[in-house]
Amino acid sequence: MLVILNILNRRSAQWLLVRQDKIVAQVNFILSTDQDKLLFTLDKLLKKNKISLAKVKGLFLLVHETSLTQIKLFTATINTLAWYHSLPVMADWHYLGKIEDDLKKITASFKKVKKFKPLVVTYQRPPDITISKKRPKFTIHR
Repeated sequence: MLVILNILNRRSAQWLLVRQDKIVAQVNFILSTDQDKLLFTLDKLLKKNKISLAKVKGLFLLVHETSLTQIKLFTATINTLAWYHSLPVMADWHYLGKIEDDLKKITASFKKVKKFKPLVVTYQRPPDITISKKRPKFTIHR
């Protein structure tokens, strides 16, 4: 059994339980800044299906589109859960496919990974930092 955190966009995500290349259960939830439901929805999904996280074979993080801050938070959460339960973890931070089409590939990738090794966020593009064009309403005197 695998657990997949699928981040669809900045506002929505889903937890998936995968057994033998098939999604056996899922829960969709909203990502909001005022209330974090990430672990609450995972707990709800596991309890509903009577599964302990210790019985899971691995955790996978899929990110379609989200902010860099959210990616770091999700990665830290997945790493912490996996470290605590000694689970292998994998991620795709720039996922563009359809999950149903890639389940066999995702499950097969866990055959190569047997123990926990933390995920490290990689960036494909340089940061887009700009200087404000607004004129300050103050002056600095020396």
